[in-house]
Amino acid sequence: MADKQESDKTEQALEINTFNEPLELSGPNAWARLISNLVFMSPGTIPTDPEMGCEIQKYEFSFIDDVKEEIEEKITDQVRTYFPDIPLQEITVTSEENSTGRNILLIILSFSYEDNENITVVAAEKQDNVLNFSIVS
Repeated sequence: MADKQESDKTEQALEINTFNEPLELSGPNAWARLISNLVFMSPGTIPTDPEMGCEIQKYEFSFIDDVKEEIEEKITDQVRTYFPDIPLQEITVTSEENSTGRNILLIILSFSYEDNENITVVAAEKQDNVLNFSIVS
């Protein structure tokens, strides 16, 4: 049996869909979910792989301009190590002021999808260290 293409694989989410069945994600939705879990995971969370995790929380009180390259490099290294099949092209970390004047963290992920189509996912931090994402192209 041939290996499945990464875009054909599905990931189980810890949620249910509108039909009250386990939610399955595929393609960029699954990749963004896997990467966001990796971003918030602290090293040591998984005892059998103590190096896994980016621990983004430790940068909470840092100036983004001072640490953005370190965060981008850490996420890139972790994705290449733990999810080498994900066709990640580029990661950009930045911050933007929202309507309330609070700076929010943005992690922009660019993927090379089927037929060399580029997909961009923007993951934005909201209150309580929750990272939501949206596919923008």
